[in-house]
Amino acid sequence: MTDPKYPLALSANIGIGRKNERRLTGRALLYWWTLKAGDPLPRHSSLPLDSSEAVAGEGLWPNFFTVALPEGTDDSTFVYCGSALSEVAGANCAGKRPAQCLPPTLWDKLRYIFEAAKDSMKPLTASGRLETMDGQLALYRAIILPLSEDGRAVDHLLGAISFKFERG
Repeated sequence: MTDPKYPLALSANIGIGRKNERRLTGRALLYWWTLKAGDPLPRHSSLPLDSSEAVAGEGLWPNFFTVALPEGTDDSTFVYCGSALSEVAGANCAGKRPAQCLPPTLWDKLRYIFEAAKDSMKPLTASGRLETMDGQLALYRAIILPLSEDGRAVDHLLGAISFKFERG
């Protein structure tokens, strides 16, 4: 019997999605494909941001964040911010612009990835080294997934980030 959370056709189609998928980026990509469900892109309004899982910070939600994209990337604003991004930023970023709350080493790379995901309408990954707002060094991996209410223009992004602190 097929687990509805991990449809076989979907897993075969994108090469990931096994229950034992360890990487956050792979699990987030599968979630995005599931939300997409035949549409050109998933809608931000289809995200269950007020679900008990999201509110409790369970599953992927601690690692998720969403960003509203008005005209330019520099004008983007965090809509939802899970605990992982809050830990990197030193505060909850919801309602703030990325440049206001993200460490410069992270925002410099994500600004480019946000713009490229918006223009290409495709998921993109980023990884590297960052310095948290309190000066700790960490390795991070992130995926940025485009969202669109009308299916023609990217108006939001769904992101997922994980990191581990470097031993000093």
